[in-house]
Amino acid sequence: MPRADLLGGMQVLLEKGDLKIAKGLREAGALVRELVGMRTGQGGSESGAHDDLVLAVALACWLGAQGSGDGWGATLVLRSGGSVN
Repeated sequence: MPRADLLGGMQVLLEKGDLKIAKGLREAGALVRELVGMRTGQGGSESGAHDDLVLAVALACWLGAQGSGDGWGATLVLRSGGSVN
């Protein structure tokens, strides 16, 4: 799966409200910083910035949505404790 496709699919989920980040998630702040950095062009491998959490979540979204038919149709909520619903 190309990186751009993973990130694009995750962006769509976020914009539609189908992906939500729980406030109690231990790494929520770091994940949001990575997302903002990528959105402002300050993230990604080109700048040396960290994007590990964003890519991990994007992979989890893609993998979790594989049974939904369109590949990205599942509603996912990241909860504290590491579970994805």
